[in-house]
Amino acid sequence: SESNRLAKLVPEKPGMSFPKAYKESPELLAEKESPDPLVRYRWAKVSPDDGLEIYTVYPRQATASNPEAADLGDPRRITVSDVCDLMFDFGQVNAGWLEFDCDTPDVAFEASISEFNEPAVFNAGSEHPVKTAVPARYGNSFRLELNRELYEGVRFGWIHVRSLRKPAVIRNVRLVCQTKPVNYEGWFDCNDPQLTRIWYTGAYTVRLNLLKDYFGAILMERSDRHSWTGDAYTSQAAALAAFGNFPFIRKNLLYTSTQDNGIASYSLYWVLSLLDYYNYTGDAETPERSHPMTQVRA
Repeated sequence: SESNRLAKLVPEKPGMSFPKAYKESPELLAEKESPDPLVRYRWAKVSPDDGLEIYTVYPRQATASNPEAADLGDPRRITVSDVCDLMFDFGQVNAGWLEFDCDTPDVAFEASISEFNEPAVFNAGSEHPVKTAVPARYGNSFRLELNRELYEGVRFGWIHVRSLRKPAVIRNVRLVCQTKPVNYEGWFDCNDPQLTRIWYTGAYTVRLNLLKDYFGAILMERSDRHSWTGDAYTSQAAALAAFGNFPFIRKNLLYTSTQDNGIASYSLYWVLSLLDYYNYTGDAETPERSHPMTQVRA
């Protein structure tokens, strides 16, 4: 069943579960339109101060640049007999990093990641502008490390087999993904599947960018992966409806109250975000605390 698949994807632990009422609720009839692997997952309790947690996603499809060089019958255990490029599609963009296992000696690898179907290349300010590198090795496990925080925006991954002396077995190609604990408290369904899919894709996009202490806006590391107050306006509006994570939105509003990122209009977007928050929560204390010129009048 789908719930069992997710239970294997993210093993249950104290404070995390799949309540029966949640699995059977009519709101989730639209979940087939969501790209979020955790759309049915629910934390028993969430806090704005929660750290990031991790889960694993495996590829839905694997292809080889030289089909005769790779046995792709079992994508969790691929035997490679010659140099080739293996491409893996993980189904949707994720906030994570690429890992795999190989205990065959004398194999030279490079690896790549991207949000689109060719290895990504970004601007010169990035820690690693070319998203291709020799993966770090830990025992028989390999991890592509492109920045200090590890995560990137990843839908596609590649393993480039550069040289080998004998057939090599590559196992458990995976993305280790990060997430800020948050539950879907809102839902959307209509007679147009595309609109439903757009709503859930928007919610998932916001969720992917939630960091430990603030709303992020950019997945790929390109030197500007910090809080953007104008971007937070639309992200917080979506989160109010989809997640109802009001304490974390409040935390982000306070965090961005003195930041306009050098763009004057972002200050106005912050005001609009504050109005959205107040209209959803009725919390008059936070607006008055966030800025000395703010007053709430009945």
